[in-house]
Amino acid sequence: MCFLTYYLLDLNLSEMPPDLDYLLVKTLDMRRKDERRYGWQKVGAAFKISKDDLEYLNIEYRRDNGSPTTLLAILGTKGKTISDLENVLRSPKVKLPKVASLIRRYIREANKFQ
Repeated sequence: MCFLTYYLLDLNLSEMPPDLDYLLVKTLDMRRKDERRYGWQKVGAAFKISKDDLEYLNIEYRRDNGSPTTLLAILGTKGKTISDLENVLRSPKVKLPKVASLIRRYIREANKFQ
C-alpha cells in the first residue's frame, strides 16, 4: 500500500475529506431492505455510543432536513479512524461490507491522483 492509503486509513473521522464524509453520511442515512435500523444506528451501537447520544441523533434525523451527520464527529472525538470505521462496517454485528468497500474505492481513486 502506498503512503496516501495509510494516511487516509489512519485519519481521524473528524478530519476525513469532505467528499468521503458526504459519501458515507449519504450511504449510512439509508435503511437497507428488510432492516429495522439505519446504517448509522448500527455503526453507533457497534462503537458503543451511549443510548442518549443515539437517541439525540435519532431526533436530529427525524427533523426536516435532519441528518445524524454528527455521528462521525462524535466518533472522531473518541479517536476513531477511517480504518476503525471500515473494520466495524465489515464486522458481523454491522454487516455493511458494501459501505466499507466504498471507503476502499475512494482511497484507490485518491491514490490515482497522488
